This record gives sequence, structure tokens and C-alpha cells, in this order.
Amino acid sequence: MIVSLQAHHLEKSFQNRPVIRDISFVLHPGEFLVISGGNGAGKTTLLRLLAKLVKPDAGTISIDGQDIWEESDAVRYTLGFLSHQIYLYDDLNAVENLRFTARLFGMEEYHSRITEVLQQLHLYHRQYDPVKTYSRGMQQRLALGRAILHDPDILILDEPFTGLDEAGVEILDTLVRDHQRQNKSAIIVSHNLRAGYDLADTLYILGKGTIAFRGEKTQVSFEEYHSAYRGILESET
Repeated sequence: MIVSLQAHHLEKSFQNRPVIRDISFVLHPGEFLVISGGNGAGKTTLLRLLAKLVKPDAGTISIDGQDIWEESDAVRYTLGFLSHQIYLYDDLNAVENLRFTARLFGMEEYHSRITEVLQQLHLYHRQYDPVKTYSRGMQQRLALGRAILHDPDILILDEPFTGLDEAGVEILDTLVRDHQRQNKSAIIVSHNLRAGYDLADTLYILGKGTIAFRGEKTQVSFEEYHSAYRGILESET
């Protein structure tokens, strides 16, 4: 079991413009960290750093004490990443998309796992239909299925509620809470403050590339969280 994920003094700039500024935190097993913030606050860049898609200019990220850039194979199995962009193969069906992901992760006995995930996502009845015939919400659910297929210890989810109707939100909620019951953790970026708050143990608000607000849900009401969010956005305009 993963002990924790630790980010230590992360910095990232693009074309000499600072996007992430001195961000440090620890994610503990079973903890759900929810991150909000305005457009351009650095949320997606931070997740891409944590998912090992972008390398920081400074600082380190470690999982269970191991630097993610030095332990590439171990880290790959530990993380499950849902991007804000879906990145599915439109002409392939759900089974083919998940089979491709399973092979990337070196999964050998993946057929029953694919069936299980499609049933959890309520997509089993459409498993052989091309993804391009799916609604936006169904595509979002399948993208989530790809993130959880290899049963990672840490989920990194960028705007997971995008395109989901009420039923889709309930499916997502069930999946991530089951993940947490296994003492696994998640980092979730969401513009949906209410849904994010309901899932969170810990709440961060980014402002201008740094953590402008930190709070434990047990100590921060939704109204206080929402007020802090509005105040940070107003200070940036």
C-alpha cells in the first residue's frame, strides 16, 4: 500500500511565465484532496506534473518516498489519470479502448476486469458500439474507466464531472467512494464546488499558481469554502 504522495516546492513556467509557484503538500492514504481555482490558476498544470506528463522546473514529487522520475515503472501502475480531454479512440468501441489501455499497463488477465468496469460504469450494454456514437457523458464515464482499469492507488482526476448528468454523477460518486474505502487516495480538480466539497477530505484553492487556501472539510463549512473561493477570484481580477 502506498504511504503517501509528496510534492515539495514545485515550480513550473511556460515561456518564462510562472504557472506553478512553490507548491508543497502531502497526500495520505485514503485522503481525497479537492482543488479548485479560477481559469489560469495552474490547476491542470499541477495535475499534469503529478501524473508525470510534465516535468517540473524545480521541486520534487515522490510516492512512498520514491521520486516519480526515477521510479517510472512503479509509478505508472500506482497512478490513474483522467484528463480534462477525453483522448478516446472514436472509431473503436469501449472494449477495444479499454483493451488498448490494459495492454499499455502490461495487464495479462484483463478480460474480466474490463467487463467489471463497464458494468460499474453502466456501459456494458453499449460495449461494442463505437465511442463516437456515445454522448459526452458516456465518453466521460469510459475515460474514467480507463483511469481505474488497472486499480491504481492514487487517482488524479481533472474535472471528472464534465458532461455528466445526475445519473453519471452518482456513478462517479460510487466509484470514487469505493476507491476510498480501500484506503486509496485521490486528487481531484473541479469547478463544481458543491460536488467537490462533498467528496473532499482536504480542500485547496489555487490562486496565481500557488495554494491560496487550505482547509480540512471537518473544519470548513461549504459556505466558508465558497466565500474563500469567491474572494480569491475577485482578488485576481
